[in-house]
Amino acid sequence: MEPFQKPEIAALFDAYPEALKDRLLALRQLIFDTASAIEAVGPLEETLKWGQPSYTTLR
Repeated sequence: MEPFQKPEIAALFDAYPEALKDRLLALRQLIFDTASAIEAVGPLEETLKWGQPSYTTLR
């Protein structure tokens, strides 16, 4: 699993109900895996926007 870049994002995921949390963590990992497989995307920045996880490329 990709480590969380910021503690507030980890806290948000920890607050989700367990069944939902597992699915959201799988989706989060898919986002990072897909981005790393596409050279043009480059590394992602994980932030909170409107209280929800957001993923943007640094390129």
